[in-house]
Amino acid sequence: MALSSMGNSVRDTLGGGRSIKFGSENISVLGPGISVVQMSVALQVPDRDSPSSILSALRRLSNTARTDSRVGLQNLTSQVALELLRRKSSIVAASTRGRHYSDRDEGCRAQRAYNDISIRERAKFQRETVSKYGGVDYASDSKSSKLLPSYDSAGKATIAVVTIIMLIDGDSTSKALSSNVNSLGDVEDALSRIAADAKADACLRSAEILWTPEDRKMFMRMCYEIEDLVGQTNFKSEEYLHHILEYNDGNRSINIVCAHDQSTGGFIAGEVKLAITLRVLGGGSYMDIALLFGISFNHAHKIFGYVIKNWLTHPSFYPIDGIKYCSDDQRMREVSDQFFDASQGVISGCIGALDGWVVKIKAPSRRDGVSDPASFYSRKGYYGLNVQAIVDKRKVFLYRSIISRGAEHDSTAFKNSSLYTWLVSNWNTLKVKGYYFIGDSAYSIRSFLHTPYDNALHGTAEDNYNFFHSSSRISIECAFGEMDLRFGIFWRPLSLSLARNIATIDACMRVHNMIVMARPDNCTMDTLDRDVFLDDAWRHFSTTDDFEEGVNGGESDVRRGADGNPTQGGRPPRLESQLAAVGRKWRDDHRDEIARQRLVRPPTNWYRDRNRVLSY
Repeated sequence: MALSSMGNSVRDTLGGGRSIKFGSENISVLGPGISVVQMSVALQVPDRDSPSSILSALRRLSNTARTDSRVGLQNLTSQVALELLRRKSSIVAASTRGRHYSDRDEGCRAQRAYNDISIRERAKFQRETVSKYGGVDYASDSKSSKLLPSYDSAGKATIAVVTIIMLIDGDSTSKALSSNVNSLGDVEDALSRIAADAKADACLRSAEILWTPEDRKMFMRMCYEIEDLVGQTNFKSEEYLHHILEYNDGNRSINIVCAHDQSTGGFIAGEVKLAITLRVLGGGSYMDIALLFGISFNHAHKIFGYVIKNWLTHPSFYPIDGIKYCSDDQRMREVSDQFFDASQGVISGCIGALDGWVVKIKAPSRRDGVSDPASFYSRKGYYGLNVQAIVDKRKVFLYRSIISRGAEHDSTAFKNSSLYTWLVSNWNTLKVKGYYFIGDSAYSIRSFLHTPYDNALHGTAEDNYNFFHSSSRISIECAFGEMDLRFGIFWRPLSLSLARNIATIDACMRVHNMIVMARPDNCTMDTLDRDVFLDDAWRHFSTTDDFEEGVNGGESDVRRGADGNPTQGGRPPRLESQLAAVGRKWRDDHRDEIARQRLVRPPTNWYRDRNRVLSY
């Protein structure tokens, strides 16, 4: 499955291979230039624990792989392709892609393309149980698996997906993998080319082998939790259907199951329905899924809609309720402690980071009850839904609003939400408890929502406050980034009805929460978080004394229309002005405390050279 909680990767990066010089070009034994190729293969695995299964073979290869040497990585890549060839009768789907770079632009562009594909594929896994690089296994601590219960009764049959990514000299490999896969013969030709080219001279520069599933506990945990919520008669697990067929006592439900078994081959088990839905959320197409699971295109579409509506957005399946959260003192205290500890005591009282995320959709129609589709056209140049969300420091979604149109400004979208109305009415309750949210400069400052200072010059107390504010707020940016990387359905515009698009986004946020909550509590700031933070700091904050541009927009309470553009309006209500004044005073107190402790933004070269990182 593309959306998996557990995965594996074996990879390494080596120097360039030998080449023969003809005129002004360097040509390797595989041809000129350099290529980036990727091939993914899906196989049926009747028994995942069998020593002869592809999963067992990959596990053995990963344990013995010498990824710290060129020969070791060449042998590993070639051997994986051979193992797939030996099981060609089990292959049910495959895809290939290849791109060739000429000598003029081979260096940075090819390496960047390879890294982008690698990160995108690896980001689909919540955790890698095998992660070997340079001969060292960087896999997640095996102790973390104790967080999940053991399900010994889990089925042994599964679908395995193996992906090979290569950065290799020449154009031979990319030519073979750039064409469409239309038959099993095409798959054999592509795997044979990979197996041969991987061992050609010293042409293999980098390689990555990924496969899933490895640990089935997360998926089975989801199955059991959904079955508990909807009941076994609605979920119809494989075990339940097998029990009915085996112990036929003649009642009506058993007769229905037997009739389906004789006429259409039987009910589709709940585990399969959930797997189909997760595969669609992971970016799979209905046509591929229909072929993979042996069902019709229309039925795959129906299953997806049913699981989203009745299972993944079930009121009790990892519910996200901002108002209920703001009434839970214990939960708010836990989140406040997260931000306090992560900022080393600088940010105190923060109970969540707020931001907006525009999700691409196809233009809504009148069938969706939309009279003005243009109002969904965002300033980013596409139709979308403006999703307002709040997360804790671990990136668990605490609140979401998916009702705003893409053209609406973040500030307007948040003000139109039920949570904002509740916060305006109960602001003093949070103020007494010392709690507030943090947001970027798109929002207006309030007692319950602290934003950065406008036009803060480098080296000033306001600029230092903005730095620590951003370092805490970046968790919401990283949560959106993780959502976008994990759920491939967001890589293209959502094409369902408006109501089903909203339900799909909601389902993805709930599944995201389940995955994040299963992580160990001692997870540190990972590479994705750090890169997003550095990018945000570089774009929004001044880094030299003579550069006077800072953050803009959070101070003034700009009146905006339904399209998000500023409008000629009257003064803000008296209560809104009061909340803004309280928020400014509270923020100034934080600024003064940071100055009293002599905490400052790190030097400029911290951004540029990345020779320092926060102790998260």
